[in-house]
Amino acid sequence: VMKAISSTGNRSTEARVEEMLKIADLPQWDKQIAVPGKPDFAWPSLKIALFIDGCFWHGCPKHGSWPKTNSLWWKLKIRANQLRDRDTDRRLSSDGWLVFRFWEHADPIAAAATIEAAVRNPLRVRGRRQASSQP
Repeated sequence: VMKAISSTGNRSTEARVEEMLKIADLPQWDKQIAVPGKPDFAWPSLKIALFIDGCFWHGCPKHGSWPKTNSLWWKLKIRANQLRDRDTDRRLSSDGWLVFRFWEHADPIAAAATIEAAVRNPLRVRGRRQASSQP
């Protein structure tokens, strides 16, 4: 059932953010790090994690939609994803990570600029436990 839901929009957002991060010439990030939640991009030495959340899968209040078929199952699935996201944020934050989350519809230039500021000036943004473009 879930294979029928396309998530290509999120992959393209990730690709655009990655392109912006490369243009900014940031120190290397890790896309396959063994930390809770599997961040889309991570800077382990700085303990910075970036998630690009798909509007459908993570229940974006602006663009998320509810399928008409099996609607209760989907609502429960998406709500579980949201709860898991919050748990991931808490777990990473309690381990000293700075967590950033952006919706797939976020401006990739703005997202990359936010991350660039955190990577280049980690002590300046460390006062914030968590940052997000999401409510």
